[in-house]
Amino acid sequence: MVRILLAAPLVALPVMSVASEAEQVSKFGYEHIHLDVGAGTTNEEWLDNSNATTAGLGGNYLFTDNWLFNLDYTAQFFHPDIYTLRIDRLLVGGGYRYGINAQWDIYGIYSLGAIKAKATNDDTDRTLSSESEFIQGVKLGTNYLISEKLIATAEIYLNRSDIVDENNYKIGFNYQWHDVIGTGLYYQYRDTDYQGEASEEINEVGLSFKFVY
Repeated sequence: MVRILLAAPLVALPVMSVASEAEQVSKFGYEHIHLDVGAGTTNEEWLDNSNATTAGLGGNYLFTDNWLFNLDYTAQFFHPDIYTLRIDRLLVGGGYRYGINAQWDIYGIYSLGAIKAKATNDDTDRTLSSESEFIQGVKLGTNYLISEKLIATAEIYLNRSDIVDENNYKIGFNYQWHDVIGTGLYYQYRDTDYQGEASEEINEVGLSFKFVY
């Protein structure tokens, strides 16, 4: 009898875990499309302390309550005095999420794709340089459900290519004020090694839009 009582919670745990995972996926809005728009500055030594703007579009699709498919596209624009540097990244990947409890989960994503860097003269619109390379990235993140509609997210995102290596650290908040539509704010710090030069930095803040499907 004692053995049965001790075993009962162990038998019930996976059932409760599966149910709570499905509920958590729904609350966190994992299956979504997101749009990010941000702006910031580089440090004094890199690109003449130029302004930087970023636009990102991506989303997730869940195969199960834990395994996911991820698509991510970003375009960065840097504006030194006489030219514009544009860096495009397109990555496709897969990942896994794990619920710690009803309010908190962690996830990891590995992605592969392509990166293109292009510099253009602002006065003549002439291409100064253009190159494309293979890129790979690893993202580790966590979500915390502050309330039924407000979610805090923290991410570390590392991407590597022959053009630029970046270590990104991001914290954001999303308020899901509608079943489909949510909006939020984020801050992102980018530690960047561009074509083998010394490490540089970008501080960026922005708006995010989340469309749950």
